Amino acid sequence: MAAQRRFRIFVAEADGRRRAEWAAVPLAGEQTVARRVGSPSSRPPSGARRLEASSEQHHSLDTATPATHASPAVPARPSLTQDGTRGAHDPRGRNLLSVALLIGVTLFTAFHEGYFPFVTVPFAAAVLASFAVAIWLALRFSSARLPALILGIFLIEYAKETIGVRAGMWRYHGVAGAYNFGVWLWVLGGITAFTLATQVLVKLLRRLSAPRWANSILLLLVAASLPLTLGSYWSGAGTLFWSFYALVAIIGLWVSAKMEFPLLASLVLSAWIVGAPSEYAGSISSRAWTFTHDTSFPPFFLLCSCWPLEILAQYALSAFLAGEPLGYSTGGTR
Repeated sequence: MAAQRRFRIFVAEADGRRRAEWAAVPLAGEQTVARRVGSPSSRPPSGARRLEASSEQHHSLDTATPATHASPAVPARPSLTQDGTRGAHDPRGRNLLSVALLIGVTLFTAFHEGYFPFVTVPFAAAVLASFAVAIWLALRFSSARLPALILGIFLIEYAKETIGVRAGMWRYHGVAGAYNFGVWLWVLGGITAFTLATQVLVKLLRRLSAPRWANSILLLLVAASLPLTLGSYWSGAGTLFWSFYALVAIIGLWVSAKMEFPLLASLVLSAWIVGAPSEYAGSISSRAWTFTHDTSFPPFFLLCSCWPLEILAQYALSAFLAGEPLGYSTGGTR
């Protein structure tokens, strides 16, 4: 009888269990013979527990087991993703790291630019709540969408804050008028609005039905409210201001045509819900920043038009950077 090497192989059953078999591989080219475990002639030598041959060399078996012994393979168990389902990779560790860096940078910037003396109870409560939302969302987002959202919000809001400060429409009261802290607060506010829209409101409004042209009507109404509510700020609204919001409005119209009405309505509503208390806590309660012509309440043009247009632009840019679709994509669904 020709010399043989014996391998213990495992075949997956439909119920997830593994069935062990022993395969004898001829060394002189004879045909492979596979037998079930339990056959007296195919039991492994005492103490044999490894997949490799007695010589400790690894070999692959290209010959399949007989058809009568074949069983369907059991798919590998994927990891948890942001929507409670299982994906190929678990992004939670990287997401939490991104949020930890965001929180650290925000606190350091507040200290470096001298904003800690402005902290009041409502202001601190708003910031801490946004920290909690960001941590919770980190456990539900794809690892690509969350960093993209942070980056997208920062880019958009840094440009907006620079335009507004230079135009004299609002002013920050940190060291030398620095406003990086305000931009990072906007990142937290944008994440909170995004979370409210995609995780709460869209589920409540999912039964709303409207044709796609209704999306454009809603966006045009939001954009039209900007010049209608600008009031005393017309004098500071220069070329950069109008160019920025014209671009944001055009992006909003394009994006709105690609999503369902409930999602668009959710993004607009979340901007109004998050925007008013955020601006009030920062500008009225703590006076970390103030508006030139409003001392008792944030300006209506900012809340009614700017916040919704910017939240929608943040949503679109983060989806683009993460390579994820629009529509009902809520942070990782591909």
